[in-house]
Amino acid sequence: LLLLIGSGNLTSSGHGKNLEVWNAFYVENENDAKLGFLLQAWNYIKELHQDLGQSAKNKIRNIEDNCSLFKVKVSFSDSYTFDDDKQLSFLHAQPQKSIFNQLVNRIGKEEIERITVMSPFYDVDGKLIQLLNNKFKPKTINIILQKEFGNAPTDLKPTENMHFYDWKNVNCDLPQKFFHAKNV
Repeated sequence: LLLLIGSGNLTSSGHGKNLEVWNAFYVENENDAKLGFLLQAWNYIKELHQDLGQSAKNKIRNIEDNCSLFKVKVSFSDSYTFDDDKQLSFLHAQPQKSIFNQLVNRIGKEEIERITVMSPFYDVDGKLIQLLNNKFKPKTINIILQKEFGNAPTDLKPTENMHFYDWKNVNCDLPQKFFHAKNV
């Protein structure tokens, strides 16, 4: 199974000119610790396609019929540990529980050293930045902006632990002119 999660759209900009956020998760066998995560994501995708008619149901059934990993019984978990020290959690839109609240529940009382938020699009008040800062109280919160593109949090009252960076200064020799990630 291969799961790709990203912000890129199916345009030349989304796959070429812009720096998008992409994560790939690959599971080859039933002993892979990430299998539960991928199956949770698959169940969510199936929910989203529930009302799309028989053609969508047929496609989903064909995929499931041709991949033995969909037949493996796994116990779902709030998080999956892999590579000895990495944790992975499946958070998704839910009617009664925002993704932010799910994140807060997963992190719990862990002390957060640093948060980096990289996005060209912020609301003027920087509400997400404020929420992250107030809830997790990191020693450092780095905010990366792209001055000539997007929306900056112009009305945000910076705190001592907030550090702002221009995308041009953190580019790291990447060929992309614009980054287009949504709050990372």
